[in-house]
Amino acid sequence: GVHSSLNTFGDFCSIGRLPGLTITNALDAKRIISSELISPGFRIIGLSARLYHQEIITPDKIIYAARDNTFFQYTSGHGVAIVCFNFSFPQGWDLQQRLNKTGIRASLFSVNSPVPVKWDYILRQAAKTKRLVILDDSKSANLACDDLAFQASQIKSINKVLIFKKQFGKNWLHPISDQMNIDCRQFIKQLK
Repeated sequence: GVHSSLNTFGDFCSIGRLPGLTITNALDAKRIISSELISPGFRIIGLSARLYHQEIITPDKIIYAARDNTFFQYTSGHGVAIVCFNFSFPQGWDLQQRLNKTGIRASLFSVNSPVPVKWDYILRQAAKTKRLVILDDSKSANLACDDLAFQASQIKSINKVLIFKKQFGKNWLHPISDQMNIDCRQFIKQLK
């Protein structure tokens, strides 16, 4: 929350080599809870206090789900691939809706793991669109999105990678809002 700059879910998972999953919308909640709560072993499931105050998003369907629930694909398009990390799914959903209005169809993903996963499927989709937008509202300095961005930079057919993540200045020890505001118009302008 705003009272803390502690949002290092990925760091906790990495230290203990523990699986961790975030819940960002109605469909991933149903899938993660129904499969992960009954599975043997220890895992951490993260929720967002900020998202409690928002209407829960219910996408039409899950187009693709990683076997280990580390990421989900909700829409398919050939204009751009949007990949949401941590609890940035509402911003990605909004961006995807706005892109649709301009005629740009997006493939929308939610990465529900705070640590790097096997990016092959997402990278293949991004290579088809030739453009990748990465959104991450994490407060950690150690981000899984950086791993995806690096791997995407190694693929010559991906012409454009736009990254939006929280920036911290000198006041990072003071309360920092959990809200991540994105200028969708600016993103769309950069994509054209």
